[in-house]
Amino acid sequence: MKYFGLVVFCLIALISYSQNLVPNGDFEDYSQLPNDEGQWSFCDSWVNVIDENQNFSTSTPDYFHQLGVGIPNLPFSGVATLNPQSGSACVGLLGLGPTGFFEYREYLTVEMNEQMIIGNIYKLSIWVTNGSHNHFFGASSTIGMLMSTSKLVQINNQPIEISPTFEFKNSNWPSFWSTQWENFIFYFEADSNYKHLTLGNFYVDSLSFITTEINNTSNLSYYFFDNVEITLHKDLNKIVGDSIICKGDTSELEVLFATNINWVNAENPTETLSTDSIFTVSPDTTTTYLMFDVDDTTSFTVHVIESEAQLPNDTTLCLKESLSVSVDYPFSEILWQDGSSVTFQNISVPGLYWLEVENACGTLRDSLQVDYEDCSCKIIAPDAFTPNNDQLNDKFGVHLDCKFSDFHINIYTRWGGKIFESNDITKYWDGKLNNIELPSDVYFYSVSFVNEKGNPQHSSSQVSLIR
Repeated sequence: MKYFGLVVFCLIALISYSQNLVPNGDFEDYSQLPNDEGQWSFCDSWVNVIDENQNFSTSTPDYFHQLGVGIPNLPFSGVATLNPQSGSACVGLLGLGPTGFFEYREYLTVEMNEQMIIGNIYKLSIWVTNGSHNHFFGASSTIGMLMSTSKLVQINNQPIEISPTFEFKNSNWPSFWSTQWENFIFYFEADSNYKHLTLGNFYVDSLSFITTEINNTSNLSYYFFDNVEITLHKDLNKIVGDSIICKGDTSELEVLFATNINWVNAENPTETLSTDSIFTVSPDTTTTYLMFDVDDTTSFTVHVIESEAQLPNDTTLCLKESLSVSVDYPFSEILWQDGSSVTFQNISVPGLYWLEVENACGTLRDSLQVDYEDCSCKIIAPDAFTPNNDQLNDKFGVHLDCKFSDFHINIYTRWGGKIFESNDITKYWDGKLNNIELPSDVYFYSVSFVNEKGNPQHSSSQVSLIR
């Protein structure tokens, strides 16, 4: 899908057509007013994505209304203080679940009035906010929207791991946070007959993070949405050129039927790049260009695809560690050494991993060698000692062959009685208890510490006291 996004803080003259494809995009229509949290089903047309064969009550988006009762009442809801962007209602959901809820997600989805037509240009507009006095205080790095041809299904409250079509972010900031309603507008060319729109966080926990906007202890984020619109955008002008290029190549864009031409980068629409009908570009990354005419605005996205495959450098991991590798090659076919074509690999066994990418730039390949080693610290200790004051092996202690912290040792009799304890590795046991010599016997000890990798280690063994 070709698309671009702008957070609208200024007015740009754009001509759009047609009716909103999103039913109840303003959330004003309802079956009954909400009186508790999790009552998304009271809002007409919008539904949850939990598998209908499951009975999970926790992954529950919320419906808010100015005439609601209790938590869903606006403006003073149980989540944050806000009024709808317009009208009387809005919806909300968790962007990242609370601490203790591993990989917890909430989603809202809607079936559009009609499917999109491949090749048509559409305009998407949505309003997003966190509200003021938000009880959760966190901003998620990964909140967005996904277009699909069929309804998505969520299993066990887990993330739906599909790359979102659009993401909502503040300028020059990796996440979105605002106590005011902010308008996100995207223009895109449909590359499938999309029929469904879903809001939420489509990334796993390891690819998401929380930025704390207010001092708190809540490790989660919450977002409100209002006035979702998708309309057909008919270009009066026509731009032709290469929409897919290899990195380092150029695309010659030509606008037809225009008279007063003004080319700009969609990310910086106030700076004119050219006023000629033919505009040659060589972007480093996928870029959308706008052409302003007297009566119209036309967009064209130049997709930059990689001309080389790139995996992380060869590495050696500690036992039980894993390496996550994520790749993104749009307009390409990818193949891993195991025959899969996934965009994410979690490597937990040693071996040679290779990736092959085939696109308009050719067949690209890279490899990654992953080895494993035992990173645990070795404990060196004698299996016997002779406390006879001959200056040879008179005391018992242990030695560690690595840097460590939080050292502790305990020594016990065969019946479990503690006879020695120390947090100092240089302090050895002299075979006495309360300055009284203990008899020859087998004694047991336990050692614990944190190794230089930051991992706790525990070990126990025995030592013979010989007199």
